Amino acid sequence: LKLEKNILSPYLHFNNKTFNILAVGNLIKSKGVNFLIDSLSTLTQENYNVTLTIIGTGSEYNKLLWQIKKLLLNKYVFFTGQLNHNIVMNLYKYFDLFALPSWDETFGIVYLEAMFHKLPIIGIQGEGINDVIVNEKNGILIKPKSSYELTENIKHLINNKDFYNKISENGYRTIMKKWTLEKICIDIENYYEK
Repeated sequence: LKLEKNILSPYLHFNNKTFNILAVGNLIKSKGVNFLIDSLSTLTQENYNVTLTIIGTGSEYNKLLWQIKKLLLNKYVFFTGQLNHNIVMNLYKYFDLFALPSWDETFGIVYLEAMFHKLPIIGIQGEGINDVIVNEKNGILIKPKSSYELTENIKHLINNKDFYNKISENGYRTIMKKWTLEKICIDIENYYEK
């Protein structure tokens, strides 16, 4: 179900001149959102015009708020809280990058959703998304707990439009070729049966 932009506008805290990063997930330590915030701090200090929107709730929320305040990132990082899945699906297209540096991710449907919306994605090596991503072909895989690798790869995507477009297009083609809705449902059913 497609939603009008005016319904989504409370969650869009940026303009088209910024490079807008999205993270979706429970706010627990293993999702690595704190490393994403550290990365954003470095990027803003280097005068990159970036924002980070975080969709989700969880036990790390207050720690992340404190980190944002300490790093003076209040104007660059936005929390939406938990959102209806239909709203999230309509929000992807307004962002430039999906990054979730989670080091305890069995699979992560949110990565596939982002790829379906032609967003380049950054995930972690050796996690569930490894079954889908070929590094620097249809997505980017980095070492866990590395703000440095996050930062360098985000900069590469911002500075290299051809690379950005290649990752976006190849990610979308991967979804359309291998990960139809029917296949995703079968895989989820098989996972829960195990």
